[in-house]
Amino acid sequence: MRRHTLLYSILLLALPSCLEAQADSLQFIRIMAISQEIRAVHAPDRRVKQWVIEPVAAAGTWILRGYTTEPAARASFFDALQKAGIETRDSIEILPSATLGERRFGLANVSVTNNRYEPRQAAEMATQMTLGMPLEVLKKQGGYYLVRTPDGYISWTEDLMVALKTRAELSAWNQGKRLVYTDYFGHAFAMANEDSPIVSDLVAGNILKQTGEAKGYYMVAFPDGRQGFIPKKSAMPWEKWLSSRKPAVQPVENTARTMMGTPYLWGGTSLKGVDCSGFIKTAYFLQGLIIPRDASQQAGIGEVVDVLDKDTVSLDKALRNLRQGDLLFFS
Repeated sequence: MRRHTLLYSILLLALPSCLEAQADSLQFIRIMAISQEIRAVHAPDRRVKQWVIEPVAAAGTWILRGYTTEPAARASFFDALQKAGIETRDSIEILPSATLGERRFGLANVSVTNNRYEPRQAAEMATQMTLGMPLEVLKKQGGYYLVRTPDGYISWTEDLMVALKTRAELSAWNQGKRLVYTDYFGHAFAMANEDSPIVSDLVAGNILKQTGEAKGYYMVAFPDGRQGFIPKKSAMPWEKWLSSRKPAVQPVENTARTMMGTPYLWGGTSLKGVDCSGFIKTAYFLQGLIIPRDASQQAGIGEVVDVLDKDTVSLDKALRNLRQGDLLFFS
């Protein structure tokens, strides 16, 4: 009888802990359900808006950790939690992070970067950036920066790939003499001589700062201050390049045709490798036009061409209405 009494006492002592754990689990589920509802309204597309929240139980309450680019989402979240009677403590960071100080901007610092959806090497590749691309820096985590590119895309890149700038420093860079690299592939050299050591590889669309000229070469500066020389025949001054761009059907098609044979790379948006939508984006970019990154985003711009007859593609309508340069999207 003593043994049974002891077991019964242990069960009675353990019961409150079990019930408490069960209650915590149920509250966790409720918090996450509300979080998902908030995400669906305020940040449904992680490519352009961030909502990353983690509830942590602590001393009879919940600490809500994480970050978001949407202040209205945080406000709605806590309103919903209060109505649900869930006690919480706010530790959600609004981006850009205050820990970045004034250096909340930057420039891509290498010829091509690989950006990912999460701050780790094994994460899915999201997009790429090219040298000299201006960025909004949102957050630092470990050895990665969360950045927003000019097309509005948000992704993680290694910190060494970004030269941080203040708003004033970025403005000074943009107002200075800039060059656009126009050869599809090439190098910046340590001296005005192609036999000198290589400072960096380069691809078409890379942007550098012109600091001088020498012997048929431009002297250039990288965003992080590195110096080099590139052949004048391989680059154009920014203003001249911009005025020579023709974001029209034939020039874009001509550029696209020169990219035939570029390796396929999931997440690629450069001449080192492209995916399907990256191929389109890069062809337009090299003609001076920035369009959205992904096919589902690209399908939402421009004019709709009618190719349907009773919800079915009509070959006759397609042949009548489609024109050279139109983009076709498949669900």
